[in-house]
Amino acid sequence: MTSWIVDGQEMLEAPLEPYFWKPENDNQHAAGFAQRVDVWKDAAEKRTVKAIRTEKIRNAKKEVTGMRIIAELSLPVGADLTLTYTITASHQIQVDADYQPIATDIPLMPKFGMRMRLPADMTQVKYVGRGPWENYPDRKRSAMMGRYEMPLSDFETEYVMPQDNGCRTDVSWLSLSSGKRQLEVTGCQPLCIRAWDYGEEDLEAARHPYEIRRGRFVNLNIDQNIHGVGGADTWGKRTLPQYTIDGQQPHHYSFILTTVSCP
Repeated sequence: MTSWIVDGQEMLEAPLEPYFWKPENDNQHAAGFAQRVDVWKDAAEKRTVKAIRTEKIRNAKKEVTGMRIIAELSLPVGADLTLTYTITASHQIQVDADYQPIATDIPLMPKFGMRMRLPADMTQVKYVGRGPWENYPDRKRSAMMGRYEMPLSDFETEYVMPQDNGCRTDVSWLSLSSGKRQLEVTGCQPLCIRAWDYGEEDLEAARHPYEIRRGRFVNLNIDQNIHGVGGADTWGKRTLPQYTIDGQQPHHYSFILTTVSCP
């Protein structure tokens, strides 16, 4: 999805697209994470389209109430991905992602999910999930379930050495807003969410926080799961298997996007 215009305003600074990469953290760097899973870094970018089809959605009276767009994709790692966009008359978009492996030597996934970039002024965050501080699948017992609200600058976590940060787990609902517009994300199952005012490429190019290029957009990752931070030790031990994502198993998730006009 490359464009979403609401009340004459473009919501997307970059497309909503499948995206499987995450930057390393310090623990993962010591364990050679990026080298082991680097086939996923451009796997989404190199996807090929096998088929696209559309279906009309009708009610009991046979009236058209929406549209469904199905894209069947092939990933260079040796797997198929089917994306289904269900667009309703209530201006909601439900996104379903189905991953099916074909090859037998697919490495662990850094994350399973999608990414989009929003206008730079959408920096007010509200969500229902674990918080208020960052938490990951293997680092979340100290983060309580609740409803939280904060500026994007507090949603991010800044480290001395720039690295992956700011995840929130078990998120059922999130909104990003400015004074003019608001995007809501509702999970059809718990989500992992990260939002930054910079991109992955900016994070990986910097060695100090002041070197990160900020403020051009809001980078939003909406994921079903993300590789755990590891850290049983910090000199090479890998993340425990139960907190990794098996690339040789099927995966499915879905979420609903809604826009709200701000008064």
